[in-house]
Amino acid sequence: MVFYALIVLGLVIGSLLGWSAFFKARELSRQLDQLRKELANIRQQIGNLGLRLSGPESPSEPPAPDQSTAHSAALGDSGTESPAVDQVKLKDTWVTPEADPAQPASTDSAPAIEASFFSALLGNLQAQWMIWLGGLCVALAGIFMVRYSIEQGYLGPTARIALGLMTGIVLHGAAEWLRRHNEGDYQSFAALAGAASITLYAALLAALHLYQLISPLVVFVLLTAVSLLTMAQAILHGPVLAVIGILGAYVVPLLVDTGSESITSVLIYSLIITVAALALMHFVYRYWIWMGMLTGAVAWWFMSLLTNEAQGVRGYYLAALVYLLVAAPLKDWILNKSDWLAGNKDKIPRWRGSDDVASAPVHNSILALLAAFGVSLLAQASVGDAIFYWTPIVVLTFLISRKRQSLRWMPWVSIGLQCLAWFALGLGFNDGIQLVGLSGADQNAFLLYAGWMAVLYFALSMVNFRTGANPLIWISLAVVAPLLWLALAYLLVPAVAESWTWGALAVLLGVLYLGLASWRLKHEQSQEITVWLILAGHLAYIIGHGYRL
Repeated sequence: MVFYALIVLGLVIGSLLGWSAFFKARELSRQLDQLRKELANIRQQIGNLGLRLSGPESPSEPPAPDQSTAHSAALGDSGTESPAVDQVKLKDTWVTPEADPAQPASTDSAPAIEASFFSALLGNLQAQWMIWLGGLCVALAGIFMVRYSIEQGYLGPTARIALGLMTGIVLHGAAEWLRRHNEGDYQSFAALAGAASITLYAALLAALHLYQLISPLVVFVLLTAVSLLTMAQAILHGPVLAVIGILGAYVVPLLVDTGSESITSVLIYSLIITVAALALMHFVYRYWIWMGMLTGAVAWWFMSLLTNEAQGVRGYYLAALVYLLVAAPLKDWILNKSDWLAGNKDKIPRWRGSDDVASAPVHNSILALLAAFGVSLLAQASVGDAIFYWTPIVVLTFLISRKRQSLRWMPWVSIGLQCLAWFALGLGFNDGIQLVGLSGADQNAFLLYAGWMAVLYFALSMVNFRTGANPLIWISLAVVAPLLWLALAYLLVPAVAESWTWGALAVLLGVLYLGLASWRLKHEQSQEITVWLILAGHLAYIIGHGYRL
């Protein structure tokens, strides 16, 4: 009871502080508008005085039009603002105080120094901490309303979910009504809308996980609708709604805690939120939204490691994230476009990129997801169905690197991580660290997996080699990948080390590579590719000789 009393007390205090901040900010906004008008009149008078002093014979620039006149010109006959003015207002909700377009432009020719990302974030938190606290309190109130009614059994299942959905819809309506009936942009409305989305997420997840009142397909359709609604309102309300309503949505399943052991539906839910965040960044891109989205998506992958149920979907989840993060920024749904940075390097003035989602840190994000891929291999419970789990992400590494120079090394990264992960699975720690190989039940499954991966890497490397870009990367991977999988089979399956078939296969590859190298030398083909064939041929002989040791 003390816990719930503290929650109620926090909600009351947060609400009072939030509304106090709202009325104070409204009054300050009015005073600021008045000061801007007075400053504009003073500048106009100074401009007129300069014209009179210069005289009619000296050329001078015409005075700047009065702001009130410019504003009147932007109004239609009905007195309403034009769509262009509305568009400016939409953008202004995302402008930081340091770059407020309403501030008078400086006459200094030196470029303005923009505040760094972290200092801007800290300044925003210091200036609007009451709004953030109020929005967080309302969001937690919606979540705990659903959870508390479940734990106490006050209402029936249908009534509980209906109450949560109605609360979220009413909060969304109130936020939109307040936005339309108050001049200016108030972040408290955005916090209220974000709390509304969080409440809707919580109610829908509880309806699916705890009561099964709605089919999974319908729930995911409704979650998608809520995400798109939140994305659309975030364009109007600004970054507060993006943080609370979209990035905060990743935390909702932890707070609802319905007791369900199903992680699959939560991973699908995470993908829906990720799609909404990517859609928002097509309208307004911010580096922190991208990193928050990536953190939330990777956090749910990490949570899936705590249960064996997600082994069948973990690979598909990571593959879906790789595809979305590469395809969405450029709307490259068939993965056939080149890098955006290739002809736009001048548009990236800072390390975090420009205000264009096409400049998002895709390269580093894919590296993080491939690292998760390697860890997932270590966490797998069995090797039996590994071919079906991990083939999609391997195929994607080749597809995303066909045309994009920044991603050209991703297939090499994927095979390197796989070799490290499989080698680590073969280590034993009973009497110190030693290589013991895989268990008997997994040995045949791994041989099938290794053979499939050797063929897959070779075939996809040759397909990319035919595109003509980065030929050395693809030919080196094509000739080395089969040898790497042969070496892993030798290390992890003890029976392979005693098989002459395995040694003969390695020697045969060596003969093939050296034969191709000899033919290329006679016909004066590319020396770089020939060098790789010679190196691979000697490596194959070394591996083939291993079965005698």
